[in-house]
Amino acid sequence: MEHKDKLKERRQKKLEALKQQGRRLPFEEEPPFPPYRQENRVYADFKSGSPTHPAGNSAPESSQQIQEELEKWSDPEYVWEQKYRREFLSPSAYETGEGPRGPFFRKQMIKLAISTVLFASIWGLFQMQGPWAEKGREVIKTSLTQSFQFDAVAAWYQEKFDGAPSFLPTFHTSKQEAVKAISQEKRTFYVPVKGKIQLPFTEEHPGLAFQVPSGKSVSALDAGQVTYVGEKAETGLTVIIRHSGGVESTYGFLQKAAVELNDWIKGGENVGVLGEAEGEKPNFYFSMAKDGKPINPSDVMKFD
Repeated sequence: MEHKDKLKERRQKKLEALKQQGRRLPFEEEPPFPPYRQENRVYADFKSGSPTHPAGNSAPESSQQIQEELEKWSDPEYVWEQKYRREFLSPSAYETGEGPRGPFFRKQMIKLAISTVLFASIWGLFQMQGPWAEKGREVIKTSLTQSFQFDAVAAWYQEKFDGAPSFLPTFHTSKQEAVKAISQEKRTFYVPVKGKIQLPFTEEHPGLAFQVPSGKSVSALDAGQVTYVGEKAETGLTVIIRHSGGVESTYGFLQKAAVELNDWIKGGENVGVLGEAEGEKPNFYFSMAKDGKPINPSDVMKFD
């Protein structure tokens, strides 16, 4: 302990001697910031003339303050912060052309250089003649005029991960694209009924209306769970089944349901029985949806 006290005392005496000789201490170097930038909050410590960041010729007034400064500069984090302020925040690098360039400036210069090289290369390619130059021009024209086809990537993602990738627009642009996703899945759908389509699929009528002989059984599209059995104003006695992959099927105008709520059913099993058709009116309604979006069942299977 006595040895440390003596060492500390000698160090303080040496600092006092340097101070009396008019020499700057390492932490007293004034940063080369213009006066108007010192108004910024980042440089407030420099302007205030505090012991941490002395301004002008101000210096610590006591040995205790000198010791505090030495302890600060022995902290690697503090040293790194000061280095960052000098090299990155200092405006002298880009205003006067003196001093080190900041990381942001260097990155911008690198980006500018790369952009210039690419532009010059493309311009030169369009000025040259030859088979390889022609092929390069075609590739550039194609990439600038044709949009990327996400269907293949989306189908691969769906097959590998069993889900719709939210970062691909192919699952979010239209109902037709949802049909493509279903058709590319490796699964078998059962046709509910065979019959004449009375009302086709439209935006206002998101399903198919059939005229089918009375007493005909209705088959489940695929394996799934019954989520609804009941009367609806538009489709009478209706059964809704939720399948895997976000697919949902609806069966309407049933005379009698063969399933109950929350039942699990296999593909092709009986959902219900149809009643007699009144004149030319349809006696069966069927619709499909993918992730809540109505799709045309005729695009997935044939009913005739």
